[in-house]
Amino acid sequence: MSPIPSKVLFTHILDNTMEGLIADPISGGNRNMAFWRKTSFPVARHDCPCATLYNEKLDLDPLSIAGRAA
Repeated sequence: MSPIPSKVLFTHILDNTMEGLIADPISGGNRNMAFWRKTSFPVARHDCPCATLYNEKLDLDPLSIAGRAA
């Protein structure tokens, strides 16, 4: 097996870290939805009332796939 170049390894680790940072907590990352709350990310919702809004702030709390609110 040939060694992995350090740049490739670092990029892969960084990508996986970023995925974990923004992932749904059900996957084991983004514990307590901290990143979502910090960035005011409301997450994809099937019942989002925002479909008709434009340039308006949404005051929605993050919601995980499991339906748990932050």
